[in-house]
Amino acid sequence: MRRVKEYHKLPAPKLRRYIIANWLADEEMDVCDAIHYYYEKARPRDWCDVGTDAVDLWNRMFKGNRIGDYSPSYGVINGCAAAAAAGVWDTVAEAFGLESEYVQLTLAHWYEQNWEGEPPKLTWDEFMKLYEIEKAELWKEGDE
Repeated sequence: MRRVKEYHKLPAPKLRRYIIANWLADEEMDVCDAIHYYYEKARPRDWCDVGTDAVDLWNRMFKGNRIGDYSPSYGVINGCAAAAAAGVWDTVAEAFGLESEYVQLTLAHWYEQNWEGEPPKLTWDEFMKLYEIEKAELWKEGDE
């Protein structure tokens, strides 16, 4: 792949391939910046997907220093992805005066039910109804 001055304009899959192929050779590329652009464009929705992709990207970039599944390094990368996701959930929940755990469960279950294709849009009233159901269900489980 030839060097690209404006790597940030590449679509996510091409940018990922460009990073892997050129991160050492392209002196003009800011590798951290390129990886940041890649993840902004790729937009994985689940922290598990982010962690898995990050490990795979590392293993492709650093072939002689691979991260094994469930190794301490794998745990650090996935832990960072989970912490970033939790921070987003907390911020959204705090903005609306809700509890983060229930916001996450509500949207996770809504998303899982609509896994195939484009999930339907939720109104605020529909979201709050699902939120209250999640909250009641979790409380019920805690009583058992």
